[in-house]
Amino acid sequence: MAKDGDSFAKVIAIASLLVSIVGLGSIIIGIESFRQSERAALADASQRIITDSANVDKLFIQYPEMRPFFREKKPIHRGDEGYDRAAAIAELRVNAYDAVLTFPGVFEADNWSNVARSAFRDSPIMCEFIAMYKDNYSKATVKIADEACQR
Repeated sequence: MAKDGDSFAKVIAIASLLVSIVGLGSIIIGIESFRQSERAALADASQRIITDSANVDKLFIQYPEMRPFFREKKPIHRGDEGYDRAAAIAELRVNAYDAVLTFPGVFEADNWSNVARSAFRDSPIMCEFIAMYKDNYSKATVKIADEACQR
């Protein structure tokens, strides 16, 4: 009878081990599934940011008269012809840079920091915009703008 009890205990121990292995396998599969979802979400976010940024740059083709306000340090003031359009483009550009700088795991932050710094340095209207709405943007974007707009 003791022999039957030992066999039963061994079967229970083996069954318990198998259940543990299956549970561990489920956890591993769940973790890998989460990682794949995270990679897909990051890829989707980066694609959206790149598309949005490209669409902003297309505005310079559609409205070439706006380019000097963003690439040649040309100032524009309230009441000037084209001010509202330039202000809207400035907002779109600041939003695009902020999105890139907010996701450093998706983009090379150093490269984009230099791009954003140049953009702010070359655009008084972007400097004006971010100065008015600093609280709406990441610390990284505001810091870069503050450094670039001082020059």
